[in-house]
Amino acid sequence: MSVSGKAQKSSYEFVGSNIRDANGRICAAIKVISDRDGFKYQANNGVARVDDMPGRDMVYLQPDERVLEIYQTGYEPQRAL
Repeated sequence: MSVSGKAQKSSYEFVGSNIRDANGRICAAIKVISDRDGFKYQANNGVARVDDMPGRDMVYLQPDERVLEIYQTGYEPQRAL
């Protein structure tokens, strides 16, 4: 398992505007696309929510978060910066 590509900000898409962190701020959303399922996620400030769908997860983080770690049993953790 590896992370391919770099995260990029979408200029045309505003996802999950009603998803807010514990402080009431609108969360940032990261779409994880994979042919595998069963990922676990961790971030420095915590993960606000995960919408788990086949082949695609939406991970919601605090808007100033810069690190997302991705875990799956049997693989080394991966870090998306």
